[in-house]
Amino acid sequence: MSTEPDYRDIASQIFVLRFAVICGQLEYSQAKLQAQPLLELLNQKAKIIANKYHRKPQRFIFAGFGRNLSNPSAHDQSSRK
Repeated sequence: MSTEPDYRDIASQIFVLRFAVICGQLEYSQAKLQAQPLLELLNQKAKIIANKYHRKPQRFIFAGFGRNLSNPSAHDQSSRK
């Protein structure tokens, strides 16, 4: 039985924190502190995968999650030509 966490769930928890910041339920600094242990787990996994394929790991940071979440029109297909 593997005790490895589900990394998609970890990422979704970070998205929930980002959305709480956008909605005003949480301050950015508080959300960033809550997300820090989750980001460390993701970065550890990224490092393992990068070492396996002899690559430089891509780091996850809190600001990177949901950059366009506050601007839903950024993903609107009708605004593109």
